[in-house]
Amino acid sequence: QSLSIQRFVCEMTNLQKEMQMLAKSQYDASVRNKQQELCLEAERKIRQELENRCQELEETIRHLKKCKEATENKLKEASVESEQITANLEEAHRWFKHRFDGLQLELTKNRLQRPSGEDRWQEKDQDVKHDVMSNQSVLHRWEKKQNLRPMPKKYHSEVQRK
Repeated sequence: QSLSIQRFVCEMTNLQKEMQMLAKSQYDASVRNKQQELCLEAERKIRQELENRCQELEETIRHLKKCKEATENKLKEASVESEQITANLEEAHRWFKHRFDGLQLELTKNRLQRPSGEDRWQEKDQDVKHDVMSNQSVLHRWEKKQNLRPMPKKYHSEVQRK
């Protein structure tokens, strides 16, 4: 019986050691699992932050594309307006050059035809009346062109409000 008791005690001791080793092993596994859960949660947070940042950047890209498009449209409008202004200035330049050349020719003819100064006052009055009429005609043509040219959107909306 004493041998049996000793064997029983020995087996109990071995079982206790084995249970302690299993408990330690289970504790270690639990600690590892907890650490892995913490790492996994941190990775989830990082992933969520990156997804949010990605969405913000995509929205920023869409906004910038709209701004770029609006800017390009404004530049096109400004370019068209600039071309119209250039054409008007070129036409005005041609008209004034033609007018100046005509007046120079007329002046030269008058100087050659009238050596005496008898009718100079009457001639000057007629020239002034003629210049006023032609200047009014030029002004009328210029105003008509201004009314016919496309107005910028901003100005157009202000006119409609009034």
